Amino acid sequence: MEALTSAVLGDLVSRAISIMVEKCREQTTTETIAEEDLQRLHQLLLRISAVVEEAEWRCITNRGMIRQVSMMIKQMFRGYYLLDSFNFRKKKTYDEEVGHSLFAQSKFNPAKRFRRLSSNTQVESIVIGRNNGKELKQVILVLESMVADMKEFAIFLMSYPRMYQQPYGSYLFVDKCMFGRQMEREQAINFLLQDEPNGNLGVLPIIGPGLIGKSTFVEQVCHDERVRNYFSLILFYSKTDLKEESVTTFIDNCVIKHQNIASDGKRLLVVIELLGDVDEGEWKRLLHTSERYMTHGSKIIITC
Repeated sequence: MEALTSAVLGDLVSRAISIMVEKCREQTTTETIAEEDLQRLHQLLLRISAVVEEAEWRCITNRGMIRQVSMMIKQMFRGYYLLDSFNFRKKKTYDEEVGHSLFAQSKFNPAKRFRRLSSNTQVESIVIGRNNGKELKQVILVLESMVADMKEFAIFLMSYPRMYQQPYGSYLFVDKCMFGRQMEREQAINFLLQDEPNGNLGVLPIIGPGLIGKSTFVEQVCHDERVRNYFSLILFYSKTDLKEESVTTFIDNCVIKHQNIASDGKRLLVVIELLGDVDEGEWKRLLHTSERYMTHGSKIIITC
C-alpha cells in the first residue's frame, strides 16, 4: 500500500508539473505573438496616418478617393483605440504586479506563491484573450490590405494640388484677417489664376448687403502671394457709380495697390468697389471698351 500510494502521488505530482509547464509555455508563446502583432499594428498605423495627413492637405475632388480616405481614417482610429487599450491593460497589469510584490510577506511561502501565480494568470488572460486577439488580427489584416493597395492611391493623390493654408499663429498678428470663407477664397483665387476661353475678359462679381465683409474678402484675395505674382498691376477703383467714365479717366482714377515688376506680361487685376447700384448700360460700355485695352489674362473684381 505504501508503494502504491507513493506511485500514485508521484504520478499526480508529475502530471501537475507537466500541466503547469505547458500552461506557462503557451502563455509565453501567446505573449510573444501578441507583442509581435502590436508592433506590426503600430507600424501599419504610422504608414496609414502619414497618407491620411497628406490627403488632408490635398484638394481632392474625386468622390471615390474621398470615400477611401474616410475608410482609412475609420480603420486608423479603430487601430489606435485597440493599441491604446492593450497598452493601458499592460500598464495596469504591471502596476498590480508591483503592488502585489510590495505587500508580499514571503517569496518562499507556498500558499503566497500559489496565490500570486493564480492572480497573474488571471490578469494575463484578460490582457490577451481570444476575442481581443481575434480583433487585433482582424484589424491588422484590414490595414495590411489598405497598405498593399496604397501605391495606386498615392499616385492619384499626388496629382491633386496642395491647399494653401496660413499658419494658425498668423491670426494673432495679421490685421484684418477674415475667419472662415477659406473655400470661397480658394475659389476666387482659382478663378483669377485661370485663363478665360477665347481671350475673354474675366469678371468676378461679389454682391451683397453692406458691411458683411466684401471689401475684406477681396483684400485677402489680392494679398495672396499667388495673385501678386501672377498680375503685374493690381488697381483699385472706388466711386459711387461708373457714369461719364472712359477707359482713360477710369485708369487715372484707379489707385495702384500692388506692382510686380518681375511678372511676365502685363496682366492687370482691377478691383471696382461701387457704393451704389450698377447701371447696366454704363457697365456694358466700360466692359466692352476695357476688353480692347486690357491684355489677355487680365481680370476684374466688382463689388456692389
